Amino acid sequence: MLEDGDINAHQPSELKAIIRENLTIRDSIIIASMNPSISVDELTTLAADAHTASKKRELNNLIDDAYSTGAYDHERAAKAISLLDQLAAGNDAYSAQPNAISAWLEWLNGNTDNAQAHTIAALESDEECTLACIAYAAINYGIRPAYLD
Repeated sequence: MLEDGDINAHQPSELKAIIRENLTIRDSIIIASMNPSISVDELTTLAADAHTASKKRELNNLIDDAYSTGAYDHERAAKAISLLDQLAAGNDAYSAQPNAISAWLEWLNGNTDNAQAHTIAALESDEECTLACIAYAAINYGIRPAYLD
């Protein structure tokens, strides 16, 4: 979807269900939203082996670099947010994860107002959505990515 910009060509309802049920796929979507150099095969491997020590380190390193230095593709993240907004349309139980991903990406970009709106939408869909809770807490405690300070 990030490559062609067309969410409707990729079975959006199935994707919403998958990321609700499989958080490692959600995490792969976050990484794909930040880094265009990671191939689909690498993302698939990350999702399949997310609990191995090497994949945890890899994921943590990518997230830490983004948080610490802003080393991620900001334009790609913005494009992902636009696509995720389309995916979250309808605000049903399956909208929580797309909204939570958008909240986290908006927060990472320093767009706290947009991030807050996405966290609220996510938590209205699923009050136990951990990623939305994390983003919500970061925003409300004034925590910002280090690269923005």
